[in-house]
Amino acid sequence: MLPVDSEEASRTRFVLRVPDLVGPTRAVSSSLYGCITATIRQVDKVLARIRRNHSNVRFDDLRKVCDHYFGQPRRRGSHLFHKTHWEGEPLVNIQSVRGMAKPYQVRQVIKAIDKLERESR
Repeated sequence: MLPVDSEEASRTRFVLRVPDLVGPTRAVSSSLYGCITATIRQVDKVLARIRRNHSNVRFDDLRKVCDHYFGQPRRRGSHLFHKTHWEGEPLVNIQSVRGMAKPYQVRQVIKAIDKLERESR
């Protein structure tokens, strides 16, 4: 049975620290740990597939990778803008064309992820 009042809930709920692939650690409820681990594995598989073939990438796959590395996007029309953590090139722009991602945008995302991984070392 779940606790009813918020005071009791705050005492019984505990938080695990799950390290992100390249970013800071995130506080995650223990019940979500399995879901997040599975999601990280899925993102790794998708990213490996994207690195092998830039020209045949589903937009939804690219969006999952961008959401994982850069957070939630800003939306303007059909474009999604993900904010990066450095100066100069502050946004990663992606858009869907009949369900597929544009190859030059896929290359830009890969380049941004590589830069993020280099800076996190």
